[in-house]
Amino acid sequence: MKRNITVSKTIKKSGVFNRGRAGCEARLYEIKGYAFGTPCLNEEGEPAEMDVHRIAANDLKEVMFHMSRRETDFDIRSITLVGLIVMLSGSSYN
Repeated sequence: MKRNITVSKTIKKSGVFNRGRAGCEARLYEIKGYAFGTPCLNEEGEPAEMDVHRIAANDLKEVMFHMSRRETDFDIRSITLVGLIVMLSGSSYN
């Protein structure tokens, strides 16, 4: 199972997350699926374990754009909004 956390390009370009109520914020999405050519069932006929990618992005459209660029042969089965990443104002990363 592949586990990655990726910060999208627009967040990297701007150097900060979007401004929010408490400071700067971004949404953390979890994408599950299979690479094309990977069997969905294992030898016993049970569902195979899905690959998991985690991406911090501003919105779902940005996540889809990033996944289409990064994993061209990835069959997405589910996308879950895991949480909100917040950096309080005055943080040294802000």
